[in-house]
Amino acid sequence: MKYELFFRYRVSMMSDDRVIALCEQNGIEGIGIYTVLLAELRQHEGYRCAFASLPALARRWNVSPEKLQKIVCDFRLFRLYAEDESGRSFSSIYLDEEMNTEPDTPVRNRISTGTDRRESAATGTAVAGATTAGGVKVTVKRAANGRFTATRCKKKNILKEKEEEEIIRAAPEPPSVPITEPPRQPSPQSWETYVESAFGEQSWLEVQAMHSGMGFRFMELLPHIRTFFKQHIVTYGKEQTLFSIADAKSYFSNFIRRGSATRQALDTVLNRLETTERRADAYRFEQRDPLTGARSYCGEHIPDEAPPRPSENAVWSSESGKWTE
Repeated sequence: MKYELFFRYRVSMMSDDRVIALCEQNGIEGIGIYTVLLAELRQHEGYRCAFASLPALARRWNVSPEKLQKIVCDFRLFRLYAEDESGRSFSSIYLDEEMNTEPDTPVRNRISTGTDRRESAATGTAVAGATTAGGVKVTVKRAANGRFTATRCKKKNILKEKEEEEIIRAAPEPPSVPITEPPRQPSPQSWETYVESAFGEQSWLEVQAMHSGMGFRFMELLPHIRTFFKQHIVTYGKEQTLFSIADAKSYFSNFIRRGSATRQALDTVLNRLETTERRADAYRFEQRDPLTGARSYCGEHIPDEAPPRPSENAVWSSESGKWTE
């Protein structure tokens, strides 16, 4: 026995003000994106989908991630849920209503197989019921010669069916359960906000210093590393892939990983910066006591009034009060 997933598509949905607004701004493409989003949500557990899945869906459907995210967030057609361990997620108000009022059962989702037809044919019972263009019900049975023949039902049976349909139409519809829309969630924050929040966690930065193998050098050059990381995101168009702080952390961990192409490019930039800074430091050929500030070279004291040591080979002469090489 086979089953398939489906949901009821109400034609009256096109008269909804939110759907009309979607069509006015995005045309028939907006309706198509909304429909395939409903089909995608139908396949997820709880009919909810993570925001992190939007870039992959955009590539599959050949649409821009910005347009897909705008349809999810701006037309009040979807419920937006706060961030949890799996990140932010969303669901469809329409689909939730349909699936809650008419839950799926194996009977509704069943697809008749060839075995069912063969068993019905072997017993001589009806295989399928169909309705012709004139509204006349036809019952298909298996004849003695092995061929299928169609016999029309009697007129009084047709009249009886019409009477039953009229009774069903006259019956009052069950009261609809009002759906209270949750307050509209704010749009996702900027990717820069997620990056800054990640770099604001000291414990995570210390872990990244060990993960990268840079140690204290990582913390000393952190401002340059953060700037280069942001430039990398913009250069390669990764802004639309960062939907949470967790996304920013995961992407940076791969960015700083030893042996990666991005790490090699980062090391090249940092080495160049360190060389430039050393050249700009006039006291780069001396040592300075971090507590007293006293200057020295090779264990020899340098007077406070002495000019900066000009090279690694320079020696201070107390008699002349000058550096000699």
